[in-house]
Amino acid sequence: KNQADAQELDAINFDEGKDAGNPDAFFESMVGDDEDEDELYGEARDAVVEAGKASTSWLQRKFRIGYSRAARLMDILEERGVIGPQDGSKPRQVLQGADESEEDEIEDEN
Repeated sequence: KNQADAQELDAINFDEGKDAGNPDAFFESMVGDDEDEDELYGEARDAVVEAGKASTSWLQRKFRIGYSRAARLMDILEERGVIGPQDGSKPRQVLQGADESEEDEIEDEN
């Protein structure tokens, strides 16, 4: 059986495809290469602005998601200026109000 598994793996061409020259293409396909594509971002942004607070654990509870996804959403929210930087274990400060959040939605649609 091990020999058959080894032959099957040998038959797979990991280099074929559009990113054949990119050595990281295989790993990027597994983890995703664009973190800004999270479909939950808009809802998370609106919920954070409405609640006036943001923390990874709060996002986990609110959206019933795992730590990795909640942490990635927090990173995106910080990069886009929606929330402030980390301050120990305190919830992060929300920097954008509801008006600014709506402007972001308009920009995201364009």
